[in-house]
Amino acid sequence: MHKLILALAFAGATLSVNAQDSTPVTTDVLKATILSPGISYEKSIGKKHTLYGQVYASPTIQYFYSSNLGSEFDFYLDPAALVQYRYYYNLEKRAGKDKFTRLNSGNYFGATVQTYLSKVRLDSDHLEESKRRPVTTIGAIWGMQRNYAKRFSLDINLGAGYQFASVLTEDINYNFVRRTEGRFTLIADIGIGIWLNKRS
Repeated sequence: MHKLILALAFAGATLSVNAQDSTPVTTDVLKATILSPGISYEKSIGKKHTLYGQVYASPTIQYFYSSNLGSEFDFYLDPAALVQYRYYYNLEKRAGKDKFTRLNSGNYFGATVQTYLSKVRLDSDHLEESKRRPVTTIGAIWGMQRNYAKRFSLDINLGAGYQFASVLTEDINYNFVRRTEGRFTLIADIGIGIWLNKRS
């Protein structure tokens, strides 16, 4: 009888350990990004938490129309960096449905800070910038990341934030004035890339 109880206890402990091992947790992920050419690294800081960093070239397209000045089209490819905190809230649910969760393939809520060096104008009322200066956006996001078996990576996030930068404008006396201005903005990012981790 004692042997049977010990065998059942050992089997229960083994099942418990196996169940804990199968619980998905975040991992470190290194990627090369394509749409915004660069490299990203995601560092696990907890079972459901990561810090995501990326350095890349940020493409920006601007179009302005004014009845006085006509239309203007600008394209910029600027050096940029961003840092995000991510909380993956549905890894266990995806695992329960036998969906892929490796390499942080799940949905997340997060906070983001992005800075790029650009001549981009925040508003059509601002004057054209002669030199690049920091343009920073801080905000809150919802996103989904999928890192597939054949190394393809898709990362989409949406949110709202506040963007600010130094701008050049004119005062009421037509003097050039430089000041910091900001505006609320929508955040929308589609990331396509290749994950570079070793295959397990």
